[in-house]
Amino acid sequence: MLHNKSPRTAQKLVCEQKLDSISCPLGELITIVSVQYGRTQPNLCNPYGISISNLNCRSTLISTNAVLSSCQGRTICLLSADNRILGEDPCPAIPKYLELKTSSKA
Repeated sequence: MLHNKSPRTAQKLVCEQKLDSISCPLGELITIVSVQYGRTQPNLCNPYGISISNLNCRSTLISTNAVLSSCQGRTICLLSADNRILGEDPCPAIPKYLELKTSSKA
């Protein structure tokens, strides 16, 4: 009997100017489900609790494509929430973060 395993899903949050990684178990590959670089929540990646007026800061396909080209179909991927690496600054002078939803499947 064959067992179809459901993909493992995960969420990752990386604050601007920080590094993190995502990985899948041996024999499985990363699938990017969604990418968002910007700011939509006031308290995420805001250790000093500063008032942030622009909470409608969302990236375009530029950031999504940068993450896809770096991570899609790999077993491990280094993530950097950095304007230069992601290819855009969706809201200048606003602290941002990178949010990912991923899955791993054989």
